[in-house]
Amino acid sequence: MRKLFFLFIALTLGIGAWATAVGDQFEDATSRLKFEVTSLDPKTVKVIANDYTGSSFTIPATVSYLEDDYAVTAIGENAFAGVGSQSYPADLLLPADWEGSKPAASATLWYGGYFVDYRAATIAYIKAASDEAENLIEEAATGFVGIEDVKKAKANAASALANAQATADNTIGAAANMIAIANAKDDAIIAIHLATNEALVAIEAAIASLKGDAIDEIELAIVGVTDEAILAVANKAIEDINDATTAQEIDAVKTLALAKINALVLIQVARQGIQNTEINAMIDDAVTAISSATNTEQIEKNLFDAITVIDLFQSGKEEGKAEALGEIGEFCEDCPSVEVTKGTKTVKLYNPESVTFKKE
Repeated sequence: MRKLFFLFIALTLGIGAWATAVGDQFEDATSRLKFEVTSLDPKTVKVIANDYTGSSFTIPATVSYLEDDYAVTAIGENAFAGVGSQSYPADLLLPADWEGSKPAASATLWYGGYFVDYRAATIAYIKAASDEAENLIEEAATGFVGIEDVKKAKANAASALANAQATADNTIGAAANMIAIANAKDDAIIAIHLATNEALVAIEAAIASLKGDAIDEIELAIVGVTDEAILAVANKAIEDINDATTAQEIDAVKTLALAKINALVLIQVARQGIQNTEINAMIDDAVTAISSATNTEQIEKNLFDAITVIDLFQSGKEEGKAEALGEIGEFCEDCPSVEVTKGTKTVKLYNPESVTFKKE
């Protein structure tokens, strides 16, 4: 009987030793967090400090301890001391039923760590991707605002970007865990990329169409032409058009090339039959200057010089031909012909279409 009594006492003491008490501390293998029991009825715990490592922490809604479930209701003072930094904050995801989505600034200091709002950071990331996509569309579409397909593509892309952002904001705002947030982010980024690609495809098609039209105009202008200087200008222009990225570049190259081709054709037609070496050398200088010109004013100036020399020579006034070069008075924009007078000799120059001469 005495033995049974002592056995009963031992069992009673053992059971008491195994019972949970307020203040008990334990580590949860799943969340990698340490907890302290704060109440037995109801059963609650709080997160407490530990040697935490890593950059992401998820506070579970409940944890198990000695076969009982405890609700996680709080984070203890300085629980995350030394976690993260202002430059590299950690992620802290709280249970969905907690008030608020993240600790306030004062609470963050109370917990002793630096944390970033994972949801807000994700939305910011999506917004940055959206802005980058919109900037890319705007940059690629520079100079194509008059093209209906591109305008439509830009509008569709902008709408898709807005929808993607709104959907992401709603989904991420309601997400209760990192997996849902990550999925929402991925869906939003995919939608943004699709919208961006749609606009860029339309813009690339518009660019290709403009390039084709410009090259067709240049090739039409040199039909039947065999002069090497004119063909060189045309070939260089076609190369530059293929390398162009905007409508302005394409139009500028085409306009300058056509002006050069027209001027060189006029000169080659006008100089036919001239055998004088000095006159031909002067004409060649004008042809070289026109071929390398960077604006229409240079083309018009050298075309005028060449035609003046040719007409003066053909009219018999070979002497004084050098005096005919250079500027003579002001621009004659619309007049059908120009009379150039040097000494006692007057030469009438007919003004070809789209070419500006100077008059006295």
